[in-house]
Amino acid sequence: MVARAEPLAGRLPRRARRARLRPYRDLHRALGIWTFVVVMVVNFSGVYLVFPQTVSPAIMRLLPSRDPGSSTPLIKGAGAQCIDADRAIAIALAITPGALLISIGLPLGSERPYRVALAHPGAAGGAPEVAALINPWSGELIKLTDPRHFPPGKTVLAWQQPLHFERGFGWIWRILVCLSGLLPAIFAFTGLAMWLITLSAPRRTVQPLARSISSAKRTGEGQAIRSAGLTIPAAIRECADRTNFLHFSRNM
Repeated sequence: MVARAEPLAGRLPRRARRARLRPYRDLHRALGIWTFVVVMVVNFSGVYLVFPQTVSPAIMRLLPSRDPGSSTPLIKGAGAQCIDADRAIAIALAITPGALLISIGLPLGSERPYRVALAHPGAAGGAPEVAALINPWSGELIKLTDPRHFPPGKTVLAWQQPLHFERGFGWIWRILVCLSGLLPAIFAFTGLAMWLITLSAPRRTVQPLARSISSAKRTGEGQAIRSAGLTIPAAIRECADRTNFLHFSRNM
């Protein structure tokens, strides 16, 4: 009543299929496990850099901060002569002894301060910088922003740009971030390869139910099935399951 399942032409045997599938599957799983943290950090920092107004409030809510930040203050000169950039740098270095100069931002108007960016000694390259705002008229310090004194929420946000652009943790982090850019292509290749190999699996087929019922009626097997307390469809399903089980056992 049930047709024997035969491998179709071009289909791979079970052992050969498993041998071809294993390297792609192992590579797919290993990369997914060992690069999970790097991929999540790069993805999250990318989302923050694109949507800072959306991500920042959520981080500040999860990690409360007493320093919500403020905009650059406006300064009104008293008619005195504006100090030069060298004087602003000297003032900033005097406030933070031992710090290294990174850059200086010139005032973009008479009401804007100098912005001197500094780095603490021994700080990792690309780490969040110290920012000193200097009054261009009086030479006084307006505000000093030091990452070492940031609350947790602001610390997380300050590190997103260095993490995303491979800075702050040395050459090992640079290599990991660079490799994370290749992961989507590798995952797509291994996933497609596994799918194509799976398609080559032999399919088990069973004769249509109507043909099996008519065959049982013609050969008189239907009477024997009914005498055993079974219906013809139930007997066909039981026989099909038994045949598939035996076929599967021989391939194990």
